[in-house]
Amino acid sequence: MTAAAIVTRDPARLAALCELWQQDQREVWLMLSGESMEPTIRSGSRFRLRCCRRTPQVGEVVAFRRGGCLVVHRLVRVDDGGGEQRFICKGDGNGAEDEPILPDMVVGTVVDVRQPGPAARCVQAVRRFAGRLQRRMAL
Repeated sequence: MTAAAIVTRDPARLAALCELWQQDQREVWLMLSGESMEPTIRSGSRFRLRCCRRTPQVGEVVAFRRGGCLVVHRLVRVDDGGGEQRFICKGDGNGAEDEPILPDMVVGTVVDVRQPGPAARCVQAVRRFAGRLQRRMAL
């Protein structure tokens, strides 16, 4: 199992890194940043991603490449229309589904989640407050 900090924001480097993880069928620990999967997975949670080339099942939480980012959302539907299979994902905390993705964009499935402790949640709350304050002061 590998621990990974900030991966990269470069789409080509991210694709190469994900390719290596999938070839080795690695399990990597990453940290979630964002609120789209709340309340199921809180921002700041660590999650274990099992990287492989198998087709995920509807209902599983998957990580997929979008630009230079890994997005972690739930697979809600598989669309076979038009002769090309597409996956439809959605963050548990989002109102709308994501744009369809191709199967080769999926890096793996989330197999374990460690929610942040009280201290980490406090730090996140302070950061959110500081960000809001900074935006208001800029107006």
